[in-house]
Amino acid sequence: MDNDTGNLQRYIDQMVLIKKRQEVIWNILSRKTTTGFFYSDIEICVLEIRKIIELIAMGSLVSNMEKYSTIHEKYQNAWNAKYIFNDIERINPDFYPKPIDIKKTGKYDEFVPVEKNYLHKKDAIKVYDKCSAFLHEDNPFKTSHDVSYYVKNIPLWDSKIINLLNRHTVRIYDDCMYFISMRSEKDGNPHGAIFKAISKNEQ
Repeated sequence: MDNDTGNLQRYIDQMVLIKKRQEVIWNILSRKTTTGFFYSDIEICVLEIRKIIELIAMGSLVSNMEKYSTIHEKYQNAWNAKYIFNDIERINPDFYPKPIDIKKTGKYDEFVPVEKNYLHKKDAIKVYDKCSAFLHEDNPFKTSHDVSYYVKNIPLWDSKIINLLNRHTVRIYDDCMYFISMRSEKDGNPHGAIFKAISKNEQ
């Protein structure tokens, strides 16, 4: 298995974990599952959102591994989404997933960019920080976290994550990218492919 193919599978593995974590959120929000303590239910959803953003960052790490490993020898220890995003942006400013729709144009499929209602990179960092703050216990001498803020925003964050990842591309380097579908027609699981640019001489 070459590096591109192996890293594509590692990327897909991150997407599978994202889907499993989203299922936890959906089960709690729909009241199919509960801890029996409302506050803990919200904490679990917040934790899952935070983990999902970390998995998006891990996917970015995987897809940029060759360059990332040249600036971080101990890349296996990376875990903080904010730091991973910042580091990868230095080597590949176009690293963040790009949500797309697919439009049929004759015998070819055309990738059409999704322009609205998805989790932008700058928002991912903000949400990550918000979730991290909520997962610490309140100091009794300070104002407690506004739980209603999280109750309101968890479904919105999750929806934007879905819109980001449902179908997306990831730029690996100038002439190569991943195409990812989170729900393939074949088995409902995430699948992906590597697209490489070809010269006119190869067409």
